[in-house]
Formats: sequence, structure tokens, C-alpha cells
Amino acid sequence: MHEVFGDWGGVTWFSSQGDQRFRGVKPFDMFVPESCAALLQPPGETPGDTVAYHSFGQEVHDTGYTFDEYLERLLAARGHWYWIQTLCPGKQHSIEVEAFRWNMPYIFPDYDDRLFRPRPTA
Repeated sequence: MHEVFGDWGGVTWFSSQGDQRFRGVKPFDMFVPESCAALLQPPGETPGDTVAYHSFGQEVHDTGYTFDEYLERLLAARGHWYWIQTLCPGKQHSIEVEAFRWNMPYIFPDYDDRLFRPRPTA
């Protein structure tokens, strides 16, 4: 837990460059060198209870899904490349999401696409 909620300076944010936009990003699943799943904890605040997708130095998308819901989907995704983007409203037309939606039904007959959609807004 200390590692997740520790200081990610030099990884998610860079004080030497004056860019602290992503200081509150706390990675826990670094599935590729350039992106991760993370919790968000603005400095001095309690961590949020939802998982975010973060592309290092570029963008962050709160999925709206809890850690438990993330784990459920992680197992159902069976390690497919960039599956977490399926949970992000702003990523629905990315190459990775389109490939996921195309491949999964062919590879896994029990694939449930309902698990891999952005959380509906109230």
C-alpha cells in the first residue's frame, strides 16, 4: 500500500519540468511501460474510490468503476491488450477498444460485452 500511495515523482509527474498535473495519479497496475491503471489521490486528500486509466504524461480518464469492479473486469478481459480503455468514455473509438470488441467474442465464447462499457451516468 505504501508503494501505491507513495510519491510517484519522476514517474507520473515531473517537478523539474513544472508539470504536476498528474501528481495525484497512484499506479497499481503498470500493464505496459507507457500506461497504467491507477487510483487518484490529489495531494492532501483521501484517495478516490474509482480506478482511472493513465497514459504517462498525456492523459487520465476516471473509469467510474471501483477497485473490485476493476478486478472483476480484469479477469474477464483475460489480459487483452489495453482492455481498460473500454471503460473510458473518451476512448470508445480508439484502435485498442475496437480491436478488443472485435477479438474477444471470437477468442472466448463466454465473453460478455456488457462488462466492458463506460459506466452509465445517472
